[in-house]
Amino acid sequence: MSDDVQFDEFGNLINGDLSDSSDEESQNLSNEINNDQLRENNDNDNAIVLAEDRTYYPTLSSTFDGVETIIATEDEKTLNDPIVEPYVEKKFMLEETDLPDTTYSKRYLWEMSKVPERIRNVAFCGNIHAGKTSLVDMLVEQTHMFSSKAQEAQGVKQTKLRYTDNHILEVKRGISIKSSVMSLLLPDQNETYILLNIVDSPGHSNFCDEMAISIRLSDVTVLCVDVVESVTKSLELVIEYALKTGTKMMLVVTKIDRLILELRLSPLDAYYKIRRTIEQVNETIEKYCDELEIDFAEAKLKLSPELGNVCFSSTTFNILFSLSSFAQKYIDSNNFNKNLGMSTELLARKLWGDIYYESKKFFVKPNNPIAAASSRTFIKFILAPIYKMATASLTLDPVQLKRFAELNLGLDLKKRVYKFDTRPFMKELFGSFFGPPSSALVSSLMKLPSPRANSNTKINHLYDGPPNSKLSEHANNCDREGPLIAFVSKLVDTTDSENFYALVRVLSGSIKENQLVSLLGESYSLSNQDDYKLQKISKCYLWSGRYKIEVPELNAGSIGLISGPGIDSFITKTATIYDQGIEDSWIVFRGVDQLLSPVFKVGVQAYNPKDLNKFLECLKKLHRSYVGCEIKVEDSGEHSIFGFGELYMDCLLHDLRILYGNLEIKVSDPMVKFNESTDSLSKVKLVTKSNNVKNQISIIAEPLDPKICKDIRNGTLSFKRDTPRNFAKKLRDKYNWDSLAARSVWSFGPTVTGTSILCDDTLPDEVDKKQLLELKEYILKGFQWAVREGPLCEEPVSDVKFRIINAQFAEDDADRNGAQIIQMVRKACHSALLISDVSLLEPIYHIETISHVDTLNMLEKFLDKRRGYIFDKERIDGTPLWKVTGFIPVIESVGVETELRLATQGKAYPQMVFNKWEQVPGNPLDDTAFIPLLKRVPLLSTSRDFMIKTRRRKGLSENVSLQKYVDEDTWKVLQGLGII
Repeated sequence: MSDDVQFDEFGNLINGDLSDSSDEESQNLSNEINNDQLRENNDNDNAIVLAEDRTYYPTLSSTFDGVETIIATEDEKTLNDPIVEPYVEKKFMLEETDLPDTTYSKRYLWEMSKVPERIRNVAFCGNIHAGKTSLVDMLVEQTHMFSSKAQEAQGVKQTKLRYTDNHILEVKRGISIKSSVMSLLLPDQNETYILLNIVDSPGHSNFCDEMAISIRLSDVTVLCVDVVESVTKSLELVIEYALKTGTKMMLVVTKIDRLILELRLSPLDAYYKIRRTIEQVNETIEKYCDELEIDFAEAKLKLSPELGNVCFSSTTFNILFSLSSFAQKYIDSNNFNKNLGMSTELLARKLWGDIYYESKKFFVKPNNPIAAASSRTFIKFILAPIYKMATASLTLDPVQLKRFAELNLGLDLKKRVYKFDTRPFMKELFGSFFGPPSSALVSSLMKLPSPRANSNTKINHLYDGPPNSKLSEHANNCDREGPLIAFVSKLVDTTDSENFYALVRVLSGSIKENQLVSLLGESYSLSNQDDYKLQKISKCYLWSGRYKIEVPELNAGSIGLISGPGIDSFITKTATIYDQGIEDSWIVFRGVDQLLSPVFKVGVQAYNPKDLNKFLECLKKLHRSYVGCEIKVEDSGEHSIFGFGELYMDCLLHDLRILYGNLEIKVSDPMVKFNESTDSLSKVKLVTKSNNVKNQISIIAEPLDPKICKDIRNGTLSFKRDTPRNFAKKLRDKYNWDSLAARSVWSFGPTVTGTSILCDDTLPDEVDKKQLLELKEYILKGFQWAVREGPLCEEPVSDVKFRIINAQFAEDDADRNGAQIIQMVRKACHSALLISDVSLLEPIYHIETISHVDTLNMLEKFLDKRRGYIFDKERIDGTPLWKVTGFIPVIESVGVETELRLATQGKAYPQMVFNKWEQVPGNPLDDTAFIPLLKRVPLLSTSRDFMIKTRRRKGLSENVSLQKYVDEDTWKVLQGLGII
């Protein structure tokens, strides 16, 4: 800028023009000012803009047009939270990243599935810690290569592989929670290979729904029985359900090492202990055969080693053998067939029972009674070698062990094996001597039904359609070339628990990738065809524990997993799959049988109300994942979850919090499901009128025979499955009903296995039968509503027989519509209950505890404090243990397992199974009952206390009275007669 340019005190130019300046910087500044002014003039029509109103920088809204901008006034993250959070992979299921190496080709494994005769679908069932999963691990270790060479050199082997326990809770708790499938290719004694689909089921009684799914999928049930604990309540549930479904059984006596290492029994005592265990299993089967009216001998259900359907195992010794496998070993090594001319089958039969071996001959009666104990064949040929090998492993040094293995057993083990610790060494020694554990098991299974041989029994249990239809014919033949018929047994979580696979059993045809199939939900019927979907199958898998083998198709007789878009959102629990274009009418297969009633209950809600939608989605996933749970929305809006016990509910709530939602929830105190019933016949016949006073009905209530209630619950007496003629015949012959009453049964309630019955006891000369039958549908709906929500606390009504005595209806159809009749019948049923000696029923657990003798008195006192009692104490043969059985109310059972184990220092481990409904002490309608605050109520006030607390929780008024069900005149008459 020139030095001659001057400005006055206000900054005005005096003697020069900036435009004349030769300074380039001033010129540029002037140009920018002029351009800004031109823009403002163009935008604002030459308006004058003050300096304080001028915008010098663009705003966020003008820069990001159409984008909502939010300015935070405080930090939303703490200093410990990263600004950019790293991606965390959700992984709740253990799964192999790559397919592990196996001793067989996985392609050949799938090819074997095309031959149904070479497939065996087997369910491993039994008590908790009976060795089911460990038994599967032995077969997995035989066929899979997991251990590294370095680990083998050190003698370090994973003692608890638990390859079928892949849920994070199963790993943490060390027990099986969900049933899973392990598909293996295994040889028998003759090196004939079969495809073995093993369904490993949980042993805890709380997960009986998963056990039922396992048996439903399989053709053979393998009973895994701990030789020390013998028969338990969990095993009885397995046997009962296997008999109901017509599933063949075989027995594996597990943990025989406990006889040597823990109990330290002599070989003779060990033999008697094993024999007694097998006898107890047969006695249990025979007991349930009598209850279910099955001929034990005709059905050929006896389990015996000489029949080839009993094996023996020990995962500590890494052995699984049968009489046949031991006989084959002796024949191969000692030339028994040359010296004695015996076949494997003949020698195997002589290795059991009261048969003795002396001077190279077999005797039924020994020549020398003194030496009879040591000369018994099972002891001499089987137990004696096992005892010698176990004793040598525990007592000899490596040099002596090598000499023993080479000279006595003929084994040439590697030098590094003799440096192993005792347990790994015993595994190597026994495993090398006995050979592959699969040979004995597979040889026994080959005598039991294949999918084709068992298809008729499977269809009879699952299929309710016409027996001679084309569909049943294809399924009975297990026809691979026939139309597709399959059923979904349950849904299986994916690794991230975002979706589900469907676990299917194919009965006919095959499921292929990219195939369109007809998917039918549980509620599908000919009258309700909405529960139907045309589904595309994306992929098919053979499930092998922690990995899945993708295959082109699943053939008839196979068990596998399928996936597809939306398949997990359509299926609730089970489903039926048919091929397209089948001419026969579709019939939905039966759902999973409910072995026990889910009576344990908690109320849940989202901790944050804004998570309500997410919470509801999580509940839907939970309902699909746990087959046995029930979810109900109360009138108060509370979501109630019903399960089988405390452990079941703990696992269920864990999945709700972590797996499916990752959200916080509120959980109520544990509650139970109650039932309502009556102890006597209704005192008077009440006439109930409809709201328009133009219809009336009279119903009386009375207790139902306990035998009928029991048979309804276990499925022996079914109103749906039996024809009307057979149903009436059963009532006449078994329960001594007269012919008229047997033909008058209309319905069971509140479900098909509910124990409330509605009967029509009206006479034709008193009631218009034609009109009554026309309104039968409305009457049944009113009855179902009444028994679904009883008058005391809106709990189900059970063990009650309702009889319609009289009914009068309006002539005009508009006056006897459904709204009038349904409500009238509901009021009539409730008033019939309230006019009798109404009672509240609570669920009772059958508690079974295996404990030492010094804890028996403590157990009795412990149960007595919780309104429970012991009814049987039995010494377990050959052990210092006692099996104690008793009853305890479910509502009193919360925390009993933890407290009992702490009190007995782990010497007592209880298992509880729902057993029966029992009347709560006291009268629920006695308003004079004393209920103290914050104290335990007196015994006779218990029923009143339960009723009031249940009604409060449901948002109902505390007062329950017959007065709201009858008119004022009737109420006064009843008061005058002193009936109320």
